[in-house]
Amino acid sequence: MKKLIKEIDGIVNYVTKDEKQSYEDLNERLARYLEGETDLSYKYFVNEKVGYRVVQEDIASALSRKFDEFAVYAKDFYANKDEDSFNKLINIYYIQLLAVTSALFMKKRLPAFLDSNISSLGLLSFVFFKKEEQFNVMKYLYFFLENKVNEAKSKGNQNLARCEAGHSILPLFIAVGNDFFEIKKDFIPFKDLFDGNGVSLSEEVTENFNEIYDFAYNNFLSDDAEVVNKVFTSLGDFHAENCRKDSKKFYVFDATEWQFLPSEILCLLKIRVNAGKDIDFVSHPTIDIFKPFIKKGDFTLTSENIKFRDVIYKNLLN
Repeated sequence: MKKLIKEIDGIVNYVTKDEKQSYEDLNERLARYLEGETDLSYKYFVNEKVGYRVVQEDIASALSRKFDEFAVYAKDFYANKDEDSFNKLINIYYIQLLAVTSALFMKKRLPAFLDSNISSLGLLSFVFFKKEEQFNVMKYLYFFLENKVNEAKSKGNQNLARCEAGHSILPLFIAVGNDFFEIKKDFIPFKDLFDGNGVSLSEEVTENFNEIYDFAYNNFLSDDAEVVNKVFTSLGDFHAENCRKDSKKFYVFDATEWQFLPSEILCLLKIRVNAGKDIDFVSHPTIDIFKPFIKKGDFTLTSENIKFRDVIYKNLLN
């Protein structure tokens, strides 16, 4: 965790110091967007010879960049571990959900997004967000995966259809949505998607689970405390072991925000709570700071996030 917090500190410095003006300008443009201005383009200075260039930016890309601010809230929550800082943390994750929702409505792929990012976001939506928002993340995952398959086929490059989370949180997101949240799975051409070793995924979603996830999915609602402890200890260890260690390859938890917040484990804990089952005895360093907030009722969005959602729906669906 110390290494991760150091990385988060680096992002905080980037957002609040190195590129402070850039993010202040971004937030000013987003404030104007809320007031009805849909042009999010901006100018930046290249050098004396080139001068200024205009960058065209849409709401999906702008919100995706704004989400860099998550590091500020992650650092605050890690320091305070209270309800106020947790609420602010989840609200900034909602910004990423709005970026994905905007991209879905615009039918565009966000840069640097992986199947794992989308799956982690979807699993978080099952914990804190509403049905429509859960459904939007699932639809974006379908769009994203179909796009990957088509690109891989058109370019004759199987690696473009590779899913780093193909044996863990990707099938977990789909299975949980189908089995617990009434979000029926559409057809996904899993046979045209591949794992990190180039092996085709199974059309039967749960057959894609690795041993840890298969055991977890079949036992996380058990009444046997020893079995449940094994489930969440194994998931916590898997999370820690599959966080990014270098930049030479992709990991299941490649993005800093999902290394910090283990949404896949919080989701299964929340389902246990909803089923009236105990989670007090469950403990792992990966989840312990988040667990006190899992039993909360409805999560409260900020007024700004509510307005972002309303304006995005108005601008992109009407």
